[in-house]
Amino acid sequence: MNSHVVMGVFAIYVMVVTLLRLLFDLELPRVRVLKRVWGHTRGAVIYFVAEVLLPMALGIMYLARGLASSGF
Repeated sequence: MNSHVVMGVFAIYVMVVTLLRLLFDLELPRVRVLKRVWGHTRGAVIYFVAEVLLPMALGIMYLARGLASSGF
């Protein structure tokens, strides 16, 4: 299996787990610190971008690269 496909699947897994934690209000200490320093809304947005959007973008990129190089 291509390493790019594996990295893409892992990045999407991380994104899904983090998104589920955010949706069910399972706050990690990092989120509390960000909310305390940046405020409730900005802290949540920073955490969402860093832990959900970035892994999602990387996952899509790596999956596309891996599938394109494997000939699918």
